[in-house]
Amino acid sequence: SAARVGFAERELEQRKQIPLPPYARLARIILRDEDEEKLQTVAAELAEGLRAAVVKAYGVGSEEVLIKGPMPCAINRIAGYHRANIQLSAVTAQPIQRVLAVAREAGLFKNSDRVAIDIDPVSLL
Repeated sequence: SAARVGFAERELEQRKQIPLPPYARLARIILRDEDEEKLQTVAAELAEGLRAAVVKAYGVGSEEVLIKGPMPCAINRIAGYHRANIQLSAVTAQPIQRVLAVAREAGLFKNSDRVAIDIDPVSLL
């Protein structure tokens, strides 16, 4: 219907402005913990480590990979776990992969059962 086409056109234009897929690549790192304070600390440390990984990979002031967060997930609590997320975006997938590899080498993803990485997520909930 015309309403759906109009919605799709508006959505695509907004995605181009932000940028979000399909105009950019996105990695969403979701962290969870039963202790909200601990979650905030771990998420802040991970975001700081990811920003350091961008600098290591691309140099100071690089905008090759943009990092947003940490911030609460839209659904910020599921099954007793508080949730937060960090988003990495880039024009292509390769810079995100490089930054994640540098972060992995630095030991930033130790507690893997509490951390999930979603590449080009369908939903940001």
